[in-house]
Amino acid sequence: MPAPSPAAHADPTGRHVDSFVAAGHAKQDVGGAARSAPAAVAPELSRLERRSEVAALPEATRTRIHDLEEAGARTSDRNLTTLVTAPGFGRLSEARQDTLLDAFERHPESTRVTNGLEHLANERAFREAGDATAATRVADACLPRNLRADALRVLNTTAPEHITVHGVPIDVYGARPSELETITNTLERLPPSHLRTIPRIVVADRIGHGNGDSGGAWVPEHVIRNYESGNPENTQMYRAEGWTNPPRLELTHESLTEVESTHVSNTILHETGHAVDERYRLSGDVESADLGNITYNGSHTEPGAPLGPLRERFADAYMSYYLGGLARSDPTAYRTIDGHVSRIPPD
Repeated sequence: MPAPSPAAHADPTGRHVDSFVAAGHAKQDVGGAARSAPAAVAPELSRLERRSEVAALPEATRTRIHDLEEAGARTSDRNLTTLVTAPGFGRLSEARQDTLLDAFERHPESTRVTNGLEHLANERAFREAGDATAATRVADACLPRNLRADALRVLNTTAPEHITVHGVPIDVYGARPSELETITNTLERLPPSHLRTIPRIVVADRIGHGNGDSGGAWVPEHVIRNYESGNPENTQMYRAEGWTNPPRLELTHESLTEVESTHVSNTILHETGHAVDERYRLSGDVESADLGNITYNGSHTEPGAPLGPLRERFADAYMSYYLGGLARSDPTAYRTIDGHVSRIPPD
């Protein structure tokens, strides 16, 4: 690798880098003789900078690698070596090299991330991909697999559509135009006070941190706390990407395509039932018999509850109440839901 230029160089990454400063001091009169001060000795090359693969890289990339190596721990140094000595890394454009180093810097200790970035560096398709596609591929390399198509990712990487229903503003992420129509049309059946229990809606391929590709989920604060305490590595990953994990109502695309003709979603009403139940503590005094013949056959099972978990049955009864017809089909469940929602101020 050629010795660093004695002149201060621009830092294309926008990060502060101490430049190598020339030591060409003015002549000094020592012992009556004019002598030039000796030039400063260039710093010794680091272990990585001696590698031929690194020596051949652009100067700005070498500087970035030098800084990352200086700051790194043993594990991150191994990971950095894996990435920058990959056969394909030197064939990337300087901007794309910087993109991979940006991603590495966010997750320097993660071997999984490094291996993903190394794989990208060696891919011809990645070298030739457009910027948006390349950015998505890099983001995928930095995330656990079950977050890649999850509602959490959609929430943090897409701009919301702003809708207003009965005067209540709601942000909707990831919805297609027809899905947005279904969401709006369904929510119009509910009073404003119920709508205010939904802070935001996210539509994605998968819900519940990648655990389901159908139906929906109400994700309140306590569920988020449980997820983060049980998945600290995943939490560290998305936080390193600058993501947030706020409460939300999640819907799958699959759950909305089934109702495109009517534009009324049972799933939305069911999940809103959970949100309303939690906010106003409605089902706490409800017993199984109070919900009549309402049966929940979803994925949640509960031993000793042949008709399904009580809160799920309550959400289904809430759904049927706002779809209409519950008074005729199940008068017992109707009286229970009607009595409980009547406690909530409509506005």
